Amino acid sequence: MNQSASLALVEGLEQVRIWGAPIQLGSTSGRKLSAELHFDGTIQIKIPSKAKQSDLQYIIKQIERQWRSKIERTQQLWADYWGELSHVRLWNRLIPLDRRQAHSESACITWSGERLVYSGNLDGSDYINAVAEFYRREAKSLMPSRVIDLWQQIGWHDLETPSVRVKRLRSRWGSCSTANNINLNLWLMALTEADFDHVVLHEFCHLREMNHGPKFYQWLCAIEPDWQDREKVFQQHVMGGWIPFR
Repeated sequence: MNQSASLALVEGLEQVRIWGAPIQLGSTSGRKLSAELHFDGTIQIKIPSKAKQSDLQYIIKQIERQWRSKIERTQQLWADYWGELSHVRLWNRLIPLDRRQAHSESACITWSGERLVYSGNLDGSDYINAVAEFYRREAKSLMPSRVIDLWQQIGWHDLETPSVRVKRLRSRWGSCSTANNINLNLWLMALTEADFDHVVLHEFCHLREMNHGPKFYQWLCAIEPDWQDREKVFQQHVMGGWIPFR
């Protein structure tokens, strides 16, 4: 069964709500159906190419039976966050945010002078994707130039300047490859520039040592002597609700 055929199994499902939570469909290269509750209260179901109707019915029943309290708690957290949201953080700046009603298909965040305008559903259901795309646009201009500045500061002239790729990652803030590429999470735009520098310097050291062995920390101490203190601040920002979703 191809992917379009598997998605046909759930035609109309995106109009259904489970305990008030809308359903968002996606595909996966894996073998099993999976479900995840996002911070905004949306249930994302990923469907493999060989999905069966019985598998889908099973996972829907499991969500109905087991997720009610989790869904309700998440919806309340999102309502509190969305109700208080008045600014968007862009590194060290807090930029005022205005809201305008618009169709989901055109949901976005754009500049209006020194302010930002969110256009989308006013319940905030389009906000996460809109702010992610906003960060992606800003990151493509800000992140590479900052990485070059940091690379010049550490003075590792025996290595080539790494290339930078901006990605929307869920479990990592950054990664690198033996091909001299550094991947950076676009959600780093929601932290401070110092937090961003901390992640980048960590990835620089992986260009020399791919693991976290003693040599890695020797390099890290050389270019970021206070890395332990900066890691504590970084974790405080991450765990303190600066980015309640990813």
